Amino acid sequence: MKRLGLVFLLCCPVFLQGQEALPEGDSLPFITTFPNQITFRSGWQQSANRFLLRDEAGDAFRYRPINRNQLKVSAQFRALDASFGFAPAFMNPERDEEGARVFNMNLRLFAGKWMQTFDYYDQRGYFGKFEDLEVYLPNFESRKFGGTTAYVFNPNFSFRALISQNEWQHRSAGSFVPRFVAYYTRYRLDQGEGSAARAHSFDFGLGPGYHYNWVIGRNILISLGNTTGIGVNILEEDGGSTTSLLWESIFRGGLGYNSERLFFGLDVGYTFLEHRADRNIRLDDRLYFVEAYLGYRIRAPKNWIARADAINRKFDWD
Repeated sequence: MKRLGLVFLLCCPVFLQGQEALPEGDSLPFITTFPNQITFRSGWQQSANRFLLRDEAGDAFRYRPINRNQLKVSAQFRALDASFGFAPAFMNPERDEEGARVFNMNLRLFAGKWMQTFDYYDQRGYFGKFEDLEVYLPNFESRKFGGTTAYVFNPNFSFRALISQNEWQHRSAGSFVPRFVAYYTRYRLDQGEGSAARAHSFDFGLGPGYHYNWVIGRNILISLGNTTGIGVNILEEDGGSTTSLLWESIFRGGLGYNSERLFFGLDVGYTFLEHRADRNIRLDDRLYFVEAYLGYRIRAPKNWIARADAINRKFDWD
């Protein structure tokens, strides 16, 4: 919380600057885009892929990775947004635990009303907790690949104003946003002497969703949204395969300040995937993040702009 407070304290003077000369009332556009600028963003993020296992007796076993505090950097130009997170030692006192590592990467592609995300999580070194007992498991690791495909129905609603800040939402708007979810997760536990136990999980889900951007004043945005649906999970382990019903829910929200060049804010997300490993065991797969960020836009090189214009004309993208 100290880091979060510092970010906002440093940025508060921005509120005292003069406002941009924008039209008023009905003549004010819903969205301003920045097609000729590169958006840079960095900040502190706490994120993790956690697991919760419930057995037939109702007992819960929780598994959390170490190194949850990360520095995150991202850049976006036109349709492509790329971000990387890494965990420096000074932010993670548990980093020196045996065998610990963490890395995540996120890519987003905006194509007209479509938004495609790609996620990668690589985590090794988990704490396992049962009731009040917690132990470190240095040989437990997980790797997750996948993402979501979403379609935004309302052209007056900007997902980019929340997620990547290369658009500026001027007037409040919401949209129906259905989403398809697909993830592959590999679990691995080293057992010594070259032996390892492995399991593979495939999640596919589809659900309706709705997101809304509230514009407060001229520069402040509050956004909330959720997608909830069902699907199927396929779990492969010990040479066998189990297929079960998947329940998925994705929450996303944020509070941000936006202007022609500078922006900052708080972004939160939570993805919940639940299925039954067998008739008596339930597995909850949870992805979450909380991020305090600060960003700035600069003009892109002319050759970048020319190439992006040619691609947009070819595929008829906005």
